[in-house]
Amino acid sequence: MSQFYEYNWPTPVVNGISLFQTTTANTPLLLNGSYVNKTTRIVNFIDFGIVPRITLNSVANLSGINFLITGYQNGFFISETLTGPNNTTVTSVNCFDSVVQIIPNNTTASTVQVGVASVGYFPMILLNTAKTNTSSISYALNIVAATANPATYQVFLSLKNNLGLGKYDDLTTAANGNFAAPAAAATASALIQYNSLASNLLIKIGTNANNSVLKAQFLQL
Repeated sequence: MSQFYEYNWPTPVVNGISLFQTTTANTPLLLNGSYVNKTTRIVNFIDFGIVPRITLNSVANLSGINFLITGYQNGFFISETLTGPNNTTVTSVNCFDSVVQIIPNNTTASTVQVGVASVGYFPMILLNTAKTNTSSISYALNIVAATANPATYQVFLSLKNNLGLGKYDDLTTAANGNFAAPAAAATASALIQYNSLASNLLIKIGTNANNSVLKAQFLQL
């Protein structure tokens, strides 16, 4: 059965999760940005084809406030405590499939906004390995990078199906042994033909200092 996916890494939206608002101790921030599902009030980034890191931004000094971010990635509940910004932007270590709550531990009349970073992953692609009348698996990946100051990306393949097995950063660590990178990180557009047996394909968006967009098209016949 053939499958096609197209993912588009966007320019970061600094208030895509929460618009500027004050904080109340131990009270979740209002999730009201453009990525928020207006019915569930949850941010499901998979709906947008991205798995980004989270950013906090403020012109004030909020370094005395810790923000507890809770959500999910690849089937696992994750949480991270992020120290507030001081007239700057701070970025989470973790990438998130979804964000459920962001809870500050202190009150301030100064405002903070919450958005997404320029790095992360595209959602994991599950290859169709149940092929009939053929001895190989063929698939192609088209990466379309920005013409100026492109983002860095890297493709990972895995024999094991890693769906629901934890965070992408952990799974792609060489010591973990779950994923292997068939080529080094790159910045140029490329049409890549594969016939390597694999269960999963994962694309990491790395260094992206200029907040560039990136398109990935996947086709398996």
